Amino acid sequence: MSIMYRFQLYILFFATFAINTDFNVASAQDRQKLVIGTTFESSPYIFQNTSKKGFDAELFSTLFTRMGYDIEILHGPINRLPNLLKNNEIDIMATWLDTSLPCSKSKPYRYWQNAILTTSDHRITIDTPSSLSGKVVGSFLGASKAMTKELDGDIDSFADYFEVPSSEHAAKMLLSYRFDAYIGDAWAVSHFYDIEVKKQNKQSTLIVNYLFSPTPQFLCFNNDKLKNHFEKELANFHATGEYDALKIKYIPNVATLK
Repeated sequence: MSIMYRFQLYILFFATFAINTDFNVASAQDRQKLVIGTTFESSPYIFQNTSKKGFDAELFSTLFTRMGYDIEILHGPINRLPNLLKNNEIDIMATWLDTSLPCSKSKPYRYWQNAILTTSDHRITIDTPSSLSGKVVGSFLGASKAMTKELDGDIDSFADYFEVPSSEHAAKMLLSYRFDAYIGDAWAVSHFYDIEVKKQNKQSTLIVNYLFSPTPQFLCFNNDKLKNHFEKELANFHATGEYDALKIKYIPNVATLK
Protein backbone atom coordinates (compact mmCIF):
# COMPACT_ATOMS: atom_id res chain seq x y z
CA MET A 1 0.00 0.00 0.00
CA SER A 2 1.54 3.29 -1.13
CA ILE A 3 2.13 6.19 1.26
CA MET A 4 -0.20 8.37 -0.83
CA TYR A 5 -3.00 5.78 -0.62
CA ARG A 6 -2.61 5.48 3.17
CA PHE A 7 -2.70 9.26 3.46
CA GLN A 8 -5.97 9.37 1.49
CA LEU A 9 -7.50 6.72 3.76
CA TYR A 10 -6.52 8.71 6.88
CA ILE A 11 -8.07 11.87 5.41
CA LEU A 12 -11.29 9.98 4.61
CA PHE A 13 -11.43 8.45 8.11
CA PHE A 14 -10.96 11.75 9.94
CA ALA A 15 -13.40 13.57 7.67
CA THR A 16 -16.04 10.90 8.38
CA PHE A 17 -15.32 11.10 12.13
CA ALA A 18 -15.60 14.89 12.08
CA ILE A 19 -18.90 14.78 10.22
CA ASN A 20 -20.38 12.23 12.63
CA THR A 21 -19.14 14.17 15.66
CA ASP A 22 -20.59 17.43 14.37
CA PHE A 23 -23.88 15.66 13.65
CA ASN A 24 -24.08 14.21 17.16
CA VAL A 25 -23.30 17.56 18.78
CA ALA A 26 -25.83 19.30 16.58
CA SER A 27 -28.52 16.72 17.27
CA ALA A 28 -28.00 17.10 21.03
CA GLN A 29 -28.17 20.88 20.73
CA ASP A 30 -31.26 20.72 18.52
CA ARG A 31 -33.28 18.57 20.92
CA GLN A 32 -36.50 20.35 21.78
CA LYS A 33 -37.06 21.08 25.46
CA LEU A 34 -40.42 20.36 27.06
CA VAL A 35 -41.46 22.07 30.29
CA ILE A 36 -43.49 19.85 32.63
CA GLY A 37 -45.47 21.51 35.40
CA THR A 38 -45.83 19.70 38.74
CA THR A 39 -46.77 20.61 42.30
CA PHE A 40 -44.19 21.89 44.80
CA GLU A 41 -44.13 19.06 47.36
CA SER A 42 -43.75 15.78 45.52
CA SER A 43 -41.43 13.42 47.45
CA PRO A 44 -40.88 10.57 46.75
CA TYR A 45 -42.07 11.38 43.24
CA ILE A 46 -39.91 14.44 42.63
CA PHE A 47 -37.13 15.52 44.98
CA GLN A 48 -36.04 19.14 45.10
CA ASN A 49 -32.47 20.22 45.91
CA THR A 50 -31.10 16.68 46.25
CA SER A 51 -29.08 14.32 44.09
CA LYS A 52 -32.04 11.92 43.94
CA LYS A 53 -34.49 12.43 41.09
CA GLY A 54 -37.64 10.79 42.43
CA PHE A 55 -40.04 8.40 40.70
CA ASP A 56 -41.78 10.90 38.43
CA ALA A 57 -38.66 12.86 37.53
CA GLU A 58 -36.72 9.72 36.58
CA LEU A 59 -39.69 8.33 34.63
CA PHE A 60 -40.13 11.60 32.72
CA SER A 61 -36.41 11.95 32.05
CA THR A 62 -36.11 8.39 30.74
CA LEU A 63 -39.21 8.35 28.55
CA PHE A 64 -38.92 11.81 27.05
CA THR A 65 -35.22 11.29 26.34
CA ARG A 66 -36.15 8.17 24.39
CA MET A 67 -38.75 10.25 22.59
CA GLY A 68 -36.04 12.74 21.60
CA TYR A 69 -36.73 15.57 24.06
CA ASP A 70 -35.02 17.27 26.96
CA ILE A 71 -37.23 18.23 29.90
CA GLU A 72 -37.43 20.94 32.52
CA ILE A 73 -39.62 20.50 35.60
CA LEU A 74 -41.44 23.61 36.79
CA HIS A 75 -43.01 23.53 40.26
CA GLY A 76 -46.16 25.48 40.99
CA PRO A 77 -49.43 25.42 42.95
CA ILE A 78 -51.74 22.66 41.68
CA ASN A 79 -54.53 25.16 41.00
CA ARG A 80 -52.23 27.40 38.92
CA LEU A 81 -50.86 24.71 36.61
CA PRO A 82 -53.96 24.62 34.34
CA ASN A 83 -53.53 28.33 33.56
CA LEU A 84 -49.85 27.82 32.79
CA LEU A 85 -50.79 25.04 30.37
CA LYS A 86 -53.57 27.10 28.83
CA ASN A 87 -51.20 30.04 28.26
CA ASN A 88 -48.47 27.76 26.84
CA GLU A 89 -46.08 28.63 29.67
CA ILE A 90 -45.67 24.89 30.19
CA ASP A 91 -46.02 22.13 27.60
CA ILE A 92 -47.31 19.38 29.89
CA MET A 93 -49.06 19.29 33.25
CA ALA A 94 -48.79 16.45 35.77
CA THR A 95 -51.96 16.25 37.84
CA TRP A 96 -54.58 14.05 39.49
CA LEU A 97 -57.35 16.62 39.20
CA ASP A 98 -60.12 16.30 36.66
CA THR A 99 -59.64 19.33 34.50
CA SER A 100 -62.06 21.14 32.23
CA LEU A 101 -59.15 22.22 30.03
CA PRO A 102 -59.30 21.04 26.41
CA CYS A 103 -56.03 19.18 26.91
CA SER A 104 -55.12 15.69 25.80
CA LYS A 105 -55.11 13.52 28.95
CA SER A 106 -52.77 10.53 29.02
CA LYS A 107 -53.41 7.15 30.56
CA PRO A 108 -52.25 7.13 34.21
CA TYR A 109 -48.48 6.98 34.48
CA ARG A 110 -48.75 6.04 38.17
CA TYR A 111 -51.19 5.92 41.06
CA TRP A 112 -50.84 7.43 44.49
CA GLN A 113 -52.52 5.98 47.50
CA ASN A 114 -54.57 7.93 50.01
CA ALA A 115 -54.93 6.15 53.33
CA ILE A 116 -55.70 6.77 56.99
CA LEU A 117 -52.39 6.91 58.82
CA THR A 118 -51.69 6.69 62.52
CA THR A 119 -48.77 5.47 64.62
CA SER A 120 -48.03 2.58 66.93
CA ASP A 121 -48.04 5.07 69.84
CA HIS A 122 -51.69 6.02 69.32
CA ARG A 123 -53.02 2.45 69.54
CA ILE A 124 -56.08 3.17 67.40
CA THR A 125 -57.96 0.48 65.49
CA ILE A 126 -59.28 1.85 62.20
CA ASP A 127 -61.71 -0.18 60.10
CA THR A 128 -63.53 2.65 58.32
CA PRO A 129 -63.33 6.47 58.33
CA SER A 130 -66.10 6.45 60.95
CA SER A 131 -63.58 4.85 63.34
CA LEU A 132 -62.11 8.34 63.65
CA SER A 133 -65.23 9.68 65.38
CA GLY A 134 -64.15 11.77 68.38
CA LYS A 135 -60.54 11.89 67.18
CA VAL A 136 -58.37 14.81 66.09
CA VAL A 137 -57.74 14.31 62.37
CA GLY A 138 -55.52 16.01 59.83
CA SER A 139 -55.62 15.73 56.05
CA PHE A 140 -54.03 17.07 52.89
CA LEU A 141 -55.17 20.44 51.57
CA GLY A 142 -58.50 20.13 49.79
CA ALA A 143 -59.32 16.66 51.13
CA SER A 144 -62.76 17.71 52.38
CA LYS A 145 -63.75 18.53 48.79
CA ALA A 146 -61.67 15.98 46.88
CA MET A 147 -62.78 13.04 49.06
CA THR A 148 -66.43 13.94 49.68
CA LYS A 149 -67.67 10.47 48.67
CA GLU A 150 -65.01 8.58 50.62
CA LEU A 151 -65.49 10.53 53.85
CA ASP A 152 -69.27 10.79 53.39
CA GLY A 153 -69.93 13.21 56.24
CA ASP A 154 -67.50 11.58 58.68
CA ILE A 155 -65.61 14.86 59.08
CA ASP A 156 -68.50 16.22 61.15
CA SER A 157 -67.94 13.47 63.73
CA PHE A 158 -64.24 14.28 64.27
CA ALA A 159 -63.31 16.05 67.53
CA ASP A 160 -61.26 18.43 65.42
CA TYR A 161 -60.24 18.53 61.78
CA PHE A 162 -57.67 20.60 59.92
CA GLU A 163 -55.83 20.44 56.63
CA VAL A 164 -52.03 20.72 56.55
CA PRO A 165 -49.88 22.09 53.70
CA SER A 166 -47.61 19.11 53.07
CA SER A 167 -46.85 15.47 53.77
CA GLU A 168 -43.70 16.58 55.57
CA HIS A 169 -45.81 18.60 58.03
CA ALA A 170 -48.16 15.65 58.41
CA ALA A 171 -45.32 13.28 59.35
CA LYS A 172 -43.95 15.69 61.96
CA MET A 173 -47.39 16.33 63.44
CA LEU A 174 -48.21 12.62 63.68
CA LEU A 175 -44.94 12.01 65.47
CA SER A 176 -45.52 14.88 67.89
CA TYR A 177 -49.13 13.83 68.71
CA ARG A 178 -50.66 16.96 67.18
CA PHE A 179 -53.40 14.75 65.81
CA ASP A 180 -54.51 11.14 66.18
CA ALA A 181 -54.68 10.27 62.51
CA TYR A 182 -53.96 11.73 59.09
CA ILE A 183 -55.74 11.23 55.77
CA GLY A 184 -53.42 11.55 52.80
CA ASP A 185 -50.80 10.06 50.50
CA ALA A 186 -49.37 7.04 52.33
CA TRP A 187 -46.17 6.88 50.28
CA ALA A 188 -45.30 10.55 50.71
CA VAL A 189 -46.01 10.59 54.46
CA SER A 190 -44.06 7.34 54.90
CA HIS A 191 -41.04 8.90 53.19
CA PHE A 192 -40.98 11.88 55.57
CA TYR A 193 -41.96 9.84 58.63
CA ASP A 194 -38.91 7.59 58.25
CA ILE A 195 -36.70 10.67 58.06
CA GLU A 196 -38.23 12.21 61.21
CA VAL A 197 -38.08 8.98 63.24
CA LYS A 198 -34.34 8.68 62.53
CA LYS A 199 -33.75 12.38 63.18
CA GLN A 200 -35.54 12.27 66.54
CA ASN A 201 -34.26 8.78 67.39
CA LYS A 202 -37.75 7.54 68.26
CA GLN A 203 -39.14 4.01 68.29
CA SER A 204 -42.39 4.63 66.46
CA THR A 205 -44.01 2.82 63.55
CA LEU A 206 -46.31 4.35 60.97
CA ILE A 207 -49.51 2.32 60.57
CA VAL A 208 -51.19 2.58 57.18
CA ASN A 209 -54.86 1.72 56.67
CA TYR A 210 -55.58 1.38 52.94
CA LEU A 211 -59.30 2.14 52.86
CA PHE A 212 -59.53 4.19 49.65
CA SER A 213 -59.11 3.47 45.97
CA PRO A 214 -55.81 4.48 44.34
CA THR A 215 -55.79 7.92 42.71
CA PRO A 216 -54.55 8.06 39.10
CA GLN A 217 -51.87 10.59 38.20
CA PHE A 218 -51.71 11.53 34.54
CA LEU A 219 -50.15 14.00 32.14
CA CYS A 220 -52.11 16.69 30.30
CA PHE A 221 -50.70 17.57 26.87
CA ASN A 222 -51.40 20.37 24.43
CA ASN A 223 -50.55 17.94 21.64
CA ASP A 224 -52.34 14.64 20.79
CA LYS A 225 -49.37 13.28 18.85
CA LEU A 226 -47.01 13.89 21.76
CA LYS A 227 -49.46 12.26 24.17
CA ASN A 228 -49.74 9.15 21.96
CA HIS A 229 -45.95 8.91 21.67
CA PHE A 230 -45.62 9.16 25.48
CA GLU A 231 -48.19 6.39 26.03
CA LYS A 232 -46.33 4.12 23.60
CA GLU A 233 -43.04 4.64 25.45
CA LEU A 234 -44.80 4.15 28.80
CA ALA A 235 -46.25 0.82 27.59
CA ASN A 236 -42.76 -0.31 26.53
CA PHE A 237 -41.38 0.77 29.91
CA HIS A 238 -43.93 -1.47 31.62
CA ALA A 239 -43.27 -4.40 29.25
CA THR A 240 -39.51 -4.40 29.92
CA GLY A 241 -39.97 -4.49 33.72
CA GLU A 242 -38.28 -1.10 34.11
CA TYR A 243 -41.43 0.44 35.60
CA ASP A 244 -41.60 -2.10 38.44
CA ALA A 245 -37.89 -1.63 39.15
CA LEU A 246 -38.45 2.13 39.43
CA LYS A 247 -41.30 1.60 41.91
CA ILE A 248 -39.11 -0.58 44.10
CA LYS A 249 -36.40 2.09 44.01
CA TYR A 250 -38.58 4.95 45.19
CA ILE A 251 -41.97 3.88 46.53
CA PRO A 252 -42.57 1.84 49.72
CA ASN A 253 -45.28 -0.81 50.06
CA VAL A 254 -45.44 -1.45 46.32
CA ALA A 255 -47.10 -4.81 46.89
CA THR A 256 -50.28 -3.09 48.07
CA LEU A 257 -51.07 -1.83 44.56
CA LYS A 258 -51.39 -3.72 41.30
